[in-house]
Amino acid sequence: MHNPLKRSILAILKEAEEPLKEYDLHSTLGGSAFAHYVEHDIDNNSSTDLILFRKHFLVMNALYALHDELLPQGLYLHISALAIQLKKVPLSNNKRQELNTETAFHKLSSYYQDWQNFEQTNDNDVNNLLQKFWTKFLAGEEKQQSLTYLGLYNKEQDNDFSWPDIHKRYKYLCQRHHPDKGGDELYFIEI
Repeated sequence: MHNPLKRSILAILKEAEEPLKEYDLHSTLGGSAFAHYVEHDIDNNSSTDLILFRKHFLVMNALYALHDELLPQGLYLHISALAIQLKKVPLSNNKRQELNTETAFHKLSSYYQDWQNFEQTNDNDVNNLLQKFWTKFLAGEEKQQSLTYLGLYNKEQDNDFSWPDIHKRYKYLCQRHHPDKGGDELYFIEI
């Protein structure tokens, strides 16, 4: 399947003077860019999380495809949720190959370029992905800091919160502190 967002995303990246966040791409593209791909989910009352996953997948699919297409042209596309940037890199073919075969990068690229992951992922799969993410995120020393950011940490309690509690608090804080809604951008990023 061809991702029609690739051209639009490439145009946005070429005009960007600073690194973009994934959220910036979503905002610039607008909801209509995704409408065709999520209308089935909306019609079937799928969860908001599944719809967001599909939008995220479309953007990441386009980014990883662009990365592979642009690298032979001496352009490196740095991809992370908070810093997406197109860079000119006059590198040797060996260095380009090295950039293209980094293990973690390759795993993500393979995942996002497999359209079956887009088509077959359902609400339960998204919930499982989110659960795994939060489990890793809250592991070890990061747990206290993460719970503090979410306003859930209390040194006098055991701080054993369920996924629904954490997810509910996270969504609440994101809505409350979102810069587009007059919130504090720095606190939003910390969340």
